[in-house]
Amino acid sequence: MTNIMKNIINISKNIFVESHHVYIDVPFDKKDIVKRKGAKWDIENKK
Repeated sequence: MTNIMKNIINISKNIFVESHHVYIDVPFDKKDIVKRKGAKWDIENKK
């Protein structure tokens, strides 16, 4: 597992896997950190 993934896991509250997506529950004040690491908002599913 990469350091980036470890950091995201440490920041997130929960991780959800649906189909081919991995959803992470990130506190609002940490959203910019995970966005810089490559996380994206799923507009269609609002997750």
